[in-house]
Amino acid sequence: MRLTRLIVILQEEGTGAVLLVAIIALSAHVSQDAKSLTEKGSSQADHSSSKKVELSDEQVEQDKRRVRQLQKEIHEEQAKANKLDKEVTSAESGIKVILLFLASSASSCLSLHFSPPSTSDDKSAQKILLKAKEEEKKAGKVRAEVAREQQQANEMRANAAKLKKESEEAKTKFVDTEKPMETATKKYAADQRKYRQAELKVANLAIKISKHPGDTKFDFLAAMRMSVMENTQAANETRSSRQGLEACKARRASSPKLDGKESFSQLAGQSVKKEKQASALEAEVKRLTKESKKYEEEADKTVKRVKKLMIHPEELHEKAEADRKSYKEKMQELAKSTSKKLTQGQSTFLAGLFSSNSPWDKS
Repeated sequence: MRLTRLIVILQEEGTGAVLLVAIIALSAHVSQDAKSLTEKGSSQADHSSSKKVELSDEQVEQDKRRVRQLQKEIHEEQAKANKLDKEVTSAESGIKVILLFLASSASSCLSLHFSPPSTSDDKSAQKILLKAKEEEKKAGKVRAEVAREQQQANEMRANAAKLKKESEEAKTKFVDTEKPMETATKKYAADQRKYRQAELKVANLAIKISKHPGDTKFDFLAAMRMSVMENTQAANETRSSRQGLEACKARRASSPKLDGKESFSQLAGQSVKKEKQASALEAEVKRLTKESKKYEEEADKTVKRVKKLMIHPEELHEKAEADRKSYKEKMQELAKSTSKKLTQGQSTFLAGLFSSNSPWDKS
């Protein structure tokens, strides 16, 4: 029972060397049990002979046949045990040969293709990796700068649009301010001209009256009254237009910068300037975008080259892992089959030894 538990534990461990030790221990245990049983049988035979029990010739012949049969079974079991030992030894040696071959092939492939211990390929791969990291970092910086410049260009473009809108508003406000003044100036000039004409007409009439005071053909009084009336009306219109012109001048003087803001011409100039700056900044953004794309392409090429260099070592690593897994599974299967065969051989051997037909069980 203790030996069976040991075999189960060794089966769970699944190592070939421990299985060999278990087989040797089991063989020794079986041979020891056989030896003890043989000694027991011989002692019982001596004891029975000391009693001098007389057997018939038929019983003696039957016992001899049984002994020969048991000896034959013992030889067969020993042959089976030897065969199992040879199978385990051959399997263990075969697995060791396979492992040695895999280890040598893996080491040779690694030395040819990967060469890990500080070779020129390793140094070149490290340089390529460092260069790829630097290119990627540089591309990231350029990308961040492009985003910042793009944001600045958008802000400048929005500012230019705002200034343009303010310029249009200032222009409208300027026109609204200057147009009435222009109209008032024209009206004042026309009224003043009309007033001068009326004054001239009155003066001519006064001169004519003074030259011909007794002329009865012309009604000097009615003409004078009409001329004075026209002159007064022209004077009133001139005074009104002058007041309107003065009011427009006062409004323009009170708002020289259009409610505290720059004039529309200055705002238009600022808008054009901002638009030019935005265009220049946009051109710089395009240049930086192309440069960033160039860095990204170089980084992608470098990364692809590094990945291509790393394909073979990864395949070797995966193959080694698969070989380890296969070896472990084979060792577990070998442990199970060996334990099963040993258990069956032990059971068969012990059943033959303790069968009811054994000579030492006879009283």
